[in-house]
Amino acid sequence: MKDEVFIESPYIQDTPIIRGEDAKRFLQRMMENHKETPEERDRREADYEMIMKNSEGYL
Repeated sequence: MKDEVFIESPYIQDTPIIRGEDAKRFLQRMMENHKETPEERDRREADYEMIMKNSEGYL
């Protein structure tokens, strides 16, 4: 796994450029303050720790 070579896939397309109302909605959504509950944070941190533990030797 460590020596695998990943070749760019021809099926992955460029990220589209958004304009007009779509762009306005996107910017408004990005400016919103998304609160994270303590339970969500604990879950996210536990998931991160598990991934880092399981990925030792690959990074």
